[in-house]
Amino acid sequence: VTGVQTCALPISELKRQGCRGAVSASVGSRGLALATAAERLSFPVTIVVPDSTPEQRRLPMERLGARVLVAGGSISEAREEAARLVAAEEGAHMLQGHDDALILAGQATAGIEILRQHSSIVAARQQGSPARSPLDAIFLPVGGGSLLAGVAAAVKQLNPTVKVIGVEPQSVDVLRQSLMSGSRVTIEEPGVDGIWVPQLGEEVYRLCDTLVDDVVCVSDDEIREAIRSEEHTSELQSPI
Repeated sequence: VTGVQTCALPISELKRQGCRGAVSASVGSRGLALATAAERLSFPVTIVVPDSTPEQRRLPMERLGARVLVAGGSISEAREEAARLVAAEEGAHMLQGHDDALILAGQATAGIEILRQHSSIVAARQQGSPARSPLDAIFLPVGGGSLLAGVAAAVKQLNPTVKVIGVEPQSVDVLRQSLMSGSRVTIEEPGVDGIWVPQLGEEVYRLCDTLVDDVVCVSDDEIREAIRSEEHTSELQSPI
């Protein structure tokens, strides 16, 4: 739901500006959120995916009315094709996967929502009911960095005492390496798509460097255990 909401904001703005359509590259999840938001707002969208993207990821986007094109063997090559399409199609706008002002603004709404959920603390105390614990920190996956950067921008403006911490795999710690070196680094693609980028965008890096309090790296085993734990919790919460 949050992914759809964060995509709805840039699409609404493009529609207001009179753009004829949006083009973006994705390996699946973000493309589905973009297609869902575009379908709800009756806005044409083209999503370019690499040829490694399985059919079960492409078909849901197509069912929602998105034009899905397969190009290249990696997300980087898919982005290059998306850029070519924008250059060839008058009135089309390129929505970058992460380093886009509209995308970052949309991601910031997740931070606002988190703070809103915890704003009931004062009200609960005034009413004499048990209050929720204060919000000390927010942990977010790094990936391409837009969610982390957007949430940090919103949270640090509204409640700067809350720590914002990024979490990324040890094997693809692009943010940690970039922050330690003082500039954006590039790391090789190990073949794991959809959870990271080989290099952070300029604005994403600037926001993370300025606003993010810390970065935690986790092992593949820890990631697998977290997924198993989440699946088990979901099973327990599912109605019989």
